Amino acid sequence: MKVPGVDVAPVSPSKLLDAWEELGLRVPGAELWPEAVEQGTNDVLIARLGGSAIGSVSIMWNGPIRVDTAFRDVTDRLYPRERVPAVYVLHVQEEHRRRKVGRALMLGVEEMVVRKPEVARRIALSVEADNEPALALYEGLAYKYRQLITHEAPVWNPETEGWDSVEVQAWIMSKDLPSMMSE
Repeated sequence: MKVPGVDVAPVSPSKLLDAWEELGLRVPGAELWPEAVEQGTNDVLIARLGGSAIGSVSIMWNGPIRVDTAFRDVTDRLYPRERVPAVYVLHVQEEHRRRKVGRALMLGVEEMVVRKPEVARRIALSVEADNEPALALYEGLAYKYRQLITHEAPVWNPETEGWDSVEVQAWIMSKDLPSMMSE
């Protein structure tokens, strides 16, 4: 799905942190992502409008990060012996929400997955149970609810300029993808 005037494309490792900074997006372990993108274990798509970054989505090709053990445990149980890509962070700037930018980013991820033969034809993600707009987006894209989990999530604390950990409830959702996708 194309959004008029919005371009969705992978970001190069050398431009990743600048794109996230432009978005005002804080990502735990951000300094490790350019190397992961360079090595091909992660990818990041950036949505741009008139050359300005307005959204981002990150994908981990080897599944959820090891520190999120609740997410990893569920995907390992649901999909044993499969390399299931996981969406890590989907972010759209507030003034561009509800304009199909998140949908365009997720469809970009799905397109990347079907073109990568060494990974499973499914995507897993974790979304906070009270994030109704995100749940509606994923439901509209045919993601299925798999399990409700409680886990520790990093939250940026501007007072300490560091990450705090809070317990949240989140849905693990996934979607099986066809071998080939059409526009």
